[in-house]
Amino acid sequence: MKGRLILAVVLFAACAPAQSGPVTVAEANAAFDRIDSSIRGVLKLPAGKPSTDKAARPVTRAEVLAKLDALFESYRPRFVLTPRPFRTEPEIAAQFNKDPKTIASIQKLSRFGCIGPVGPLVTGSGQGISVEHFGETLGMFMSQIAALTYTAEPKWTPALMPPLGG
Repeated sequence: MKGRLILAVVLFAACAPAQSGPVTVAEANAAFDRIDSSIRGVLKLPAGKPSTDKAARPVTRAEVLAKLDALFESYRPRFVLTPRPFRTEPEIAAQFNKDPKTIASIQKLSRFGCIGPVGPLVTGSGQGISVEHFGETLGMFMSQIAALTYTAEPKWTPALMPPLGG
């Protein structure tokens, strides 16, 4: 199951168009739809509703965070692991983002390791996001979702093995 998700990440990265400007709303929604259908297929969740916004304007960091937060919540029932909370930087999130809802999304996604606590999505200078930063954010999000929804085989994972003699 995890192998299929990693394969989806690699295929998605290989198929991504090369450009240098900010990511548009249409491109971001196309990427989110592809990621969502891949993850839902692996997790055996019902199909999600495809995005309808096909605007040519640059996508904002707040829109990306809102979409990642919605995807995170839709996959949350399939989580089999509750990781130790990752370190977050609430002061930095508040310094670069004024909306309390966006700051809450940043804190939650950072605590679960789905986005970097001081990454370009959180601390970007403008409202848009570059292709490189968008791809990095999606890759980090997908890899952490894979980790949160994967049950390791106790036979091969010493930390999950029962104690000797017990």
